[in-house]
Amino acid sequence: MAWEILFIAVFATLLVMDSADDFTGRAVLSPTSEDLLTQIEAAVPKFDFIKDADEASVCLVVSMDQTTKYSYEIIKIGEALAVTSSSSLYCKGQDKEDFIVFYPSYEKLKEQLDSVPTLSQLKTTSDGTNFYLYPSKQVLLGSTLANPKEFNEKFGDVLRKYLKSSDVQAILNPKTAEEREAASVASYIFYFITGIVVLVIFISVLIFTRAKKPEIEEDLELTAYLKSALAQGYEEEQIVQTLVQSGWPEQKVRQVLGSITSQTVPMTA
Repeated sequence: MAWEILFIAVFATLLVMDSADDFTGRAVLSPTSEDLLTQIEAAVPKFDFIKDADEASVCLVVSMDQTTKYSYEIIKIGEALAVTSSSSLYCKGQDKEDFIVFYPSYEKLKEQLDSVPTLSQLKTTSDGTNFYLYPSKQVLLGSTLANPKEFNEKFGDVLRKYLKSSDVQAILNPKTAEEREAASVASYIFYFITGIVVLVIFISVLIFTRAKKPEIEEDLELTAYLKSALAQGYEEEQIVQTLVQSGWPEQKVRQVLGSITSQTVPMTA
């Protein structure tokens, strides 16, 4: 009888210890803001391209769950590099931060903290595969640059060191990213004749029609931007204000946005 009681006691103790391990394991999966700050501080210096930047201000936002988000500001000035917690979602604000990087989960951030990616790898996973680039001082809605000249002066040397020249050109000036080979004399003649024909047709159209030029391309571009921004989780008012600041007519933006949202079933974050 005594051996049976002893066996039951030992078995019960092992069950309690196993349960305690489970609870401990769950706690590790949800780090506190201070724990995550320590992890980021240890990983940031390993990103070579950050060390090469003379000056940069980055706000890193991590969504821990549906209601909790942690924000951290990364400041680089000369050789000095500092990481601090921020009480504001976008740290100093979208008009002051060079970049705002949003991670949809702690797991996505942890992957890059454990295995530091190259700048090329980061570039290919900034569409939500690992993180999003939110509108900021340097980046507009749709990941286009607010001021390519200023961006080039501040970060161009770093980009050229870690990316291919074609990638850098595509970032700084997407319209002239592709380099074309010089055409032969015959090609020039062909293009010249073709150009004359097109010009004659164009002038004829202008003379014999008074139809207003449709704004289809502009509408398609605006619609694509709005759908992309909504899919990434941006608030409607934030999207409107960002596009208005970029030169889009507010009435036009709200009209297209309304047509999109009226056809879309609202989704939770």
